[in-house]
Amino acid sequence: MIDSRPRRQFLRFAVGGGLLALSGLLLKSIFWPSPLDVAEAATLERFADVLIPRDELPSASDLRLVPLLQAGAASDRHLMRLLRRGLSWLDGAAQRDFGHGYAELDHESAERIVRVAAAAPEEAVERIFFERARIELFSLYYSRPESWPGLPATLPPQPLGFIDFASPPRS
Repeated sequence: MIDSRPRRQFLRFAVGGGLLALSGLLLKSIFWPSPLDVAEAATLERFADVLIPRDELPSASDLRLVPLLQAGAASDRHLMRLLRRGLSWLDGAAQRDFGHGYAELDHESAERIVRVAAAAPEEAVERIFFERARIELFSLYYSRPESWPGLPATLPPQPLGFIDFASPPRS
């Protein structure tokens, strides 16, 4: 008679190991989302340039803000998930309204979609994406000295701080 216990034990370990590996991959995708792909990065680049276009000061793409934002989002899974959902919304709206991806739109069409996101209800994904991405991008933009010309401040207030903080406000 052939003993089938080793075969059953092997199958049990193989199936259990496979399930363990799959659950690990699932948890990894939830807690450590992958970086943005090329199409998502291009959409984010276009969105950033709509928010911060080039005029007498550099644009968001001139200062390479999108790679900085992506690096910050790599360690913040909530931000990465929000970026993905917002970028998906931008592309969907562009496809629906103009028949092209968001990254391929001209400035006016891209700006029109951003206005829709900005005017959406506060609890809508597109509005949350717009608000958070705008805050992140402008924080990165104004942290760069290239964006300071024309501002009344020539230095950031720190590390020196506000020297006259103990004095009464000037009128």
